[in-house]
Amino acid sequence: STSLRRIRKQIPESEVLALKAISEPLLVELHYELSMPTLSQHPLFMRLAGESRAMMGQLCHFALSRVMLTNGDTLFNLGESARNPCMYFVVSGEMVYRHITEHE
Repeated sequence: STSLRRIRKQIPESEVLALKAISEPLLVELHYELSMPTLSQHPLFMRLAGESRAMMGQLCHFALSRVMLTNGDTLFNLGESARNPCMYFVVSGEMVYRHITEHE
């Protein structure tokens, strides 16, 4: 089924044994190559990549994390305070943002 194929594609990096065997510089490069197609959609990250590929490699390696959600999951709720403020990029699928008022 489509759902099962989607789940198979979303294996957390920590569970991929082959990644534990490669050097950190190669892992930095891998994270850069995986992340830049998405990050380059934002003008700030596109400019930073033009200024310093090495710095963006470090950012992609150390500062990014992936959140895998499925249909019906809630990423955050109104009024929650983030422990670590961050920004989100939707890599695949769709995200619906609803601001629910007190009257709803």
